[in-house]
Amino acid sequence: MSNLLLAGALVSTVASCGSGTRSITDYQNLPGGNPLVPEVAALPYPSDFYLEDDASTATGRRIALPPEVMPRSVDAALFQHDGFTIIPAIVAYLPGGTDVASLPSPTDHAQSVADSSSVMLVREDTWERVGVLAELDQTTTDVSQQAILIRPLRALEYDTGYVVILRDSLRRLDGTPHEPSEVYAALRDRARTGIDEIDRQRDDFELVRAAIEGTGLDQDEVVLAWSFHTRSEEAVTRPLVSMQLAANTAPIGDYAITSDVIDGTNRQIRGTMDVPNFVDPETSDVVLDAQGDAVQVGVREVPFVLTIPETIDEPRPVLIYGHGFLGTADQATRGSFNQLCQDYRLSAAAVEFGFHEGVVPIVSSAFGGNWVRMNEVVAEVEQTFVNSTFLARLIRERLADELTRDPMDGGDPHGLLDDQNVHYMGISNGGTFGYVMAATSPQLERAVMVVGGGGLIHFLQRATQWNSFGPLLRLVIRDPIDQQLAFSMIQQVLDPVDAMNYMPHLVGDRFPGMRPLRASMHMAVNDSQVNNLVTEWAMRTADIPMIVPSPRDVWGLRTLMAPEPDGAPADVLAAMHVYDEHVTPSPITNIPPAEDNGTHGTVRDLPSYQVQVGRFLTEGIFVHACDGPCDPN
Repeated sequence: MSNLLLAGALVSTVASCGSGTRSITDYQNLPGGNPLVPEVAALPYPSDFYLEDDASTATGRRIALPPEVMPRSVDAALFQHDGFTIIPAIVAYLPGGTDVASLPSPTDHAQSVADSSSVMLVREDTWERVGVLAELDQTTTDVSQQAILIRPLRALEYDTGYVVILRDSLRRLDGTPHEPSEVYAALRDRARTGIDEIDRQRDDFELVRAAIEGTGLDQDEVVLAWSFHTRSEEAVTRPLVSMQLAANTAPIGDYAITSDVIDGTNRQIRGTMDVPNFVDPETSDVVLDAQGDAVQVGVREVPFVLTIPETIDEPRPVLIYGHGFLGTADQATRGSFNQLCQDYRLSAAAVEFGFHEGVVPIVSSAFGGNWVRMNEVVAEVEQTFVNSTFLARLIRERLADELTRDPMDGGDPHGLLDDQNVHYMGISNGGTFGYVMAATSPQLERAVMVVGGGGLIHFLQRATQWNSFGPLLRLVIRDPIDQQLAFSMIQQVLDPVDAMNYMPHLVGDRFPGMRPLRASMHMAVNDSQVNNLVTEWAMRTADIPMIVPSPRDVWGLRTLMAPEPDGAPADVLAAMHVYDEHVTPSPITNIPPAEDNGTHGTVRDLPSYQVQVGRFLTEGIFVHACDGPCDPN
C-alpha cells in the first residue's frame, strides 16, 4: 500500500448544480488516486478512472496513470496502451477485511455467474456475466493489506467495456455486510459533490448503473462497482503477426552445418542460420512502422539443433520443438521426447524458444526492479517465434533435399525429412508459448502443446518456480497490495507474447496468411508448475473441447469422445487430453506449492500420452488411448 499521506482528509464540500447535490462529510483520497478506494491510490484496478480520450489510438482511449499511484519501481510510462489487458488481474479492496466464505467457490466456477454470486463481472450491452475466480491475496495475513483478486476465467473481448460488481453479500470478518462508501453512494445516486475526482466519474458510472440493472440487481445491494475498457487487438497482435509473415517470405540466407555426428541412436546435427531480425540492437525493442508492422533490422545468426533418430530410413515428419521453461534447444535431443521420436520415427529441430536460458538475466533484472526490461523480454521472445518459423522453412526448402542417408542394402542416398509434414510440439514453456507460435506461424498445420497455459502474470504466484523468483520481487516491492498491482500492470507489457491474446485464432478465425491448423493439448491434473487454472481458461477462450472420459471435470468446456482405433470425427480441429497421476494437490490460492509434485514432467512418460501424441503427429487424429479416464492409463 502506498505510503503517501491521505490528502484532503476531513474535507466537507457541497455542490450546487446537477441532478442533486451531496455533502461528503469525510472526504479522503491519495494524490492521483481514485476516491472509490481512498486507502490505496490506484485501486480499484483496472478502471476507466485511469483512461483518457486519445483520438490517435484504435480505441479512442489511452491509459494515463499518474506517477504518484504506481507501485515502487514501476514506471507509469510503461503503460500507455489504448485500454486494459483482456486477461486482467482485477485488484479491489474493502476496509474491514473480507470473509473468504462469502466469495464464490474457487472450485465451483458456476457460482460466480449465479444470481447469488457476491462478485460479478459483466460485459457491456449484452450484460453477460463472465465467470471469475474471486479470491483473497494469501501472500499476507494482514487484513489491512489483503486485496480482493478477481480473475476472468476466459479472455475478455477486445475494445469492450466491463463492469465489476461487489455486492453486500460480501461479509466482513466479523460477519457484518460490507457497506458502500459515501463516494460510491454519491455516484450511485447521480449526486454532484463539487469534488472533481468524484464528479468526473459520473459519465462512466452510467455504464455501471446500466450493468447493475441489466444483470438483474438492485442498485442498493451493491457496495462497490466500477467499469474498465479493454485494449485493441491490433495493438497487441499485429506486430508479431507482421514479423511472422515477413519471415515467411524473406529469402533464405546463409546457413551452415557445424556438426553432424551419430550419438547413440540419433544423428545429431548442429548448425547456424541467418534469420530476419526485428529487435533493434540499440534499444532492444521491436521497431514499428506507421501502420504498426514490425520493421526488419538486418539479420541475426541463430544456432539450431536437429535430431534424426537412427530408426528413420525414409522421409518422415519433422517437429519444431519448443523446450521447457528457461531451458535450451538441447532438450530436443533427449529424454521421453526423444523416445517418442524414436518410437514414431520423427525428427526434431529446435532453437532457443520463449523464456529460454538466455533471458534469465533480463527476467531477473526486471523482477529486481528494472521493470522497463520487460519490453526487452517481450522483444526477445517474439524473435524466437520468428526463428522457429524460419527453421521450419529451412527444413522444408533446403535441408529436406540436402540431408540424406545411404540405404543399408546399397543404392542411392535418400532423404530423411518430409518437407510436407513439418509440425510443432512444445512442452511447458514450449506449450505456453507454443499457443502463440501455432497461432502466428504461416508454416504450421499441426501442433501439440503440452502442460502449457496462458495469462503469464496469473500463473507466476501459483508455480513452484515462484519460490525462486518471488523473493526478488519482495525485496523491491514489500507492500502486498502494491505487489498485486504490479502483477496486474505488468500483464499489459507481456500481452504481445501471452497466449490468451492469440487463442481465439488458434484453430478458428485464423490470422490472414496462416494455414489451417489442428491442435492437440495436454494437461496434468494438479500440475505444480503450470497451474490447471491457466490451462483451462486458455481452452475456454479458444472453445477447445475436452476428450472424455476425463479424470477431471472442467467448467465451461465442451466434451468429445475419441475412442480407439479411429478417434474423434475427422472434422474436429482441436482437443484437450487430461491425465491424473494422483499427485499432491496444488494450493487453490495464489501461493505456490512448497515442492514440485513432478507430474509436470512425468506425465510425458505415460504410455497413453505417448500414443495420443504420437498418433496425432503422424496420423492427424485425436484418439483416447486410456481404459476409462487417463488416471494415469
